[in-house]
Amino acid sequence: MQKINQIKCKCGCGKKVSIYRGIFRQYRKGHYFKGKKFSKKHRKNLSSSQNPNNTRNWKGGTHTRNGYVYMYKPFHPNHPKAVRRYVGRATIILELFLERSL
Repeated sequence: MQKINQIKCKCGCGKKVSIYRGIFRQYRKGHYFKGKKFSKKHRKNLSSSQNPNNTRNWKGGTHTRNGYVYMYKPFHPNHPKAVRRYVGRATIILELFLERSL
């Protein structure tokens, strides 16, 4: 990409923002919401949209990988990081039966 011109970021940081291919950018990446004030209603909507129960792809906290069923348990004491806060369903059932963590 060839630099055509540079302007200052409108957030007030003073850093330069490049204009590429005729697209006039006013803010650097991540600077648009810097210092913005939102209403209480808008803040509530933003926080509720981050809840996994409110997203359209939420399937109840379970998914299947290679024939194994995993359940969403973000605060499980020994969840593997490779599966991202999901723990095997058999592990959860066995822990409930033994009344201790594995």
